Amino acid sequence: MAPAGSADRVGGEVGRPDGKGGGVGAVKTAEQYREIVRNAVTDTLRKKEAVRDEQLLTADLEAESIDRIDLTFRLEEAVQKALDEKILFAEPEPSVAELAARLKIMVEGK
Repeated sequence: MAPAGSADRVGGEVGRPDGKGGGVGAVKTAEQYREIVRNAVTDTLRKKEAVRDEQLLTADLEAESIDRIDLTFRLEEAVQKALDEKILFAEPEPSVAELAARLKIMVEGK
């Protein structure tokens, strides 16, 4: 058990049990954001096949409104930041890659 007040560290990164980085303030590449989104979409929608960057969330992957809530929660956990669901899923419907780009902007403010 870790001493009181100490952060859990795995693989040198704070807060990520998978050791893939993502500590608060960590700068990620566009590909890392796409990977975060692909993993979150795969887990949320329980997809057995690989999720592709060009797939649309609703039209191609059949995400429902409840899935967007779950997906937002998973993304918030991954980036350790509160996200605005209305901006994240704003029209036009985002592809997986577009969702990753929106996520990057929301997290990094760029």
